[in-house]
Amino acid sequence: MKLKCVKSDTLPIAAFVEKLGARPRKIASLYVGRWEGDRLVYAGKARSGYTETVACELRERLDPLIRKSSPLAVAVKKPKATWVEPVVNAEIEYSAVTDDGLLRAAVYKGLRDDLEKTPYRSSPGLLRRRRSPSVVPEHTPSGSIHGISRQNILQLLPDAPAPSKEELASYWKKGAKRALVHLAGRPLKLVRHTHGITF
Repeated sequence: MKLKCVKSDTLPIAAFVEKLGARPRKIASLYVGRWEGDRLVYAGKARSGYTETVACELRERLDPLIRKSSPLAVAVKKPKATWVEPVVNAEIEYSAVTDDGLLRAAVYKGLRDDLEKTPYRSSPGLLRRRRSPSVVPEHTPSGSIHGISRQNILQLLPDAPAPSKEELASYWKKGAKRALVHLAGRPLKLVRHTHGITF
């Protein structure tokens, strides 16, 4: 049985994409942002989670909020976007946040009308961007320790200290016998390759 670990957050709607030719008119997707102080930055696109009724209701709800320019502090190229005042908050479920701070597999779950009068501001711990690889200590031992990429070391909790290569190697040397009883022969990571891109 596969159970996905998902996260959820309340985010302001920055724009919508309209379903072309739909009658009655309805949305196809939403662009959401996140607050960094008083700056609204782009957080991603929610493409799913809408019933026919919800898609129509959202289109009518956002209609009086349409504006000519983007409310985002940093411009993003979204030619299909219809920008709106970011005063309506939506509950968005997602699987992870990319290194660029964008939501992965974002799904619309509903509106948060209880927060509409007070624009939502993300707390410091929410949707925090992952650390850049530059935070990993640059000094690495020469000689016997090989094959441990800096990116793998950074796959930690956002606030966890990143160990050096020698610290990581020492840790696994000490715990390998106990760990291998549970880990040996089991897949630890799925590598996908499609259209010439491996991830």
